[in-house]
Amino acid sequence: MKVAHIIDSGGLYGAEIMLLNLCLAQQQQGWDVIVISIGKPNEPEKPIEVELKKRGIAMKNWRMSPLPNLYQGWKIIRYCTSQQVSLVHSHGYKGNILLGFLPKFLRKLPIISTLHGYTTLDTWSKLAFYQAVDKLAMQRLEAVVIVSESMVHQIPAEKLAKTLRIINNGIPESTQPETLETYTSLYNPSDFKLGTLGRLSEEKNFDFLIQLMPKILEIIPHATLIIYGEGEMRDALTQKIGALNLQKKVFLPGYLKNTHAFLQDIDLFINCSTTEGLPISLLEAMKAKRLLLVSNIPANAAITKAIPHHLSQIAPLENKEFLTTLYAIYAADNGVKDAQQNANHQEFVKKYTAQQMASAYIDLYKSLCKVH
Repeated sequence: MKVAHIIDSGGLYGAEIMLLNLCLAQQQQGWDVIVISIGKPNEPEKPIEVELKKRGIAMKNWRMSPLPNLYQGWKIIRYCTSQQVSLVHSHGYKGNILLGFLPKFLRKLPIISTLHGYTTLDTWSKLAFYQAVDKLAMQRLEAVVIVSESMVHQIPAEKLAKTLRIINNGIPESTQPETLETYTSLYNPSDFKLGTLGRLSEEKNFDFLIQLMPKILEIIPHATLIIYGEGEMRDALTQKIGALNLQKKVFLPGYLKNTHAFLQDIDLFINCSTTEGLPISLLEAMKAKRLLLVSNIPANAAITKAIPHHLSQIAPLENKEFLTTLYAIYAADNGVKDAQQNANHQEFVKKYTAQQMASAYIDLYKSLCKVH
């Protein structure tokens, strides 16, 4: 059987990494996959398209007007039919809207969607409009998957009761050898290294971490903070680093393609987001056997609550509580730290590998296509 994944990618972050991992794992399990990558007319090659080529995953670049329309959705269905696709898997509102509002007698193929998480919006905007339309489109699909039980509050769960599924995101259990990035020359190897990564956007809340850094340095003078990623908040974060005179203590090296070597080099991984679906970077840190400090949002709590806790690893986004938890982790005995790191890794292996994710999706595909 063959599945077509459809995405309008804005970079190479959580949703894109999940899709790449899913495609590779599905191929390993004997499925034929193709990715339809939506973009604007004349848009250059996207990062995800580069990665798809490198990994040998079949791909179709689909350039179209940024405004969704039923005609483009119908053309995508015709293309999928010509490629003997059995099911279409959408990753984002563009695919949901393009295909969800097509009459079922026209689209014929089962359509499922994975919701990777909504950005919290306080004001009305074009994005807020698309999110509202997306929630209507999802109600017309054969299945809707959320990547964490914590996301139920983000969707019209009652209206999706018959089609809603929960499938955890997953990442490969094995790791390719990587070269550590050149940022290591910026600090002393004996520093207590705090690390995090993600899109430099408001919901990742990196400004909270930078603002807290002077307090951290009062109790851990040899602490260093490294934040990998790119995004619209780079200038604002750089200005805050300068205003607090932290240029020798906080670094924004840019986008990081290979994360494992970086994560193995740091002492503590921090996720201080205000909202998440299921953070891939947190899974990567668990895989790398890192100590964790995460904000007490539902997505982070859903991952960490089942881990045996030798150390507290979750804290509210308040300066005093977050700082107290961070220092307790820093000051803990090495034996306690080792036990916690091993527990974090074991939870990853138990629930969050790419093979487990792929198997769960294939079971769902088979049920919708009535294949045994």
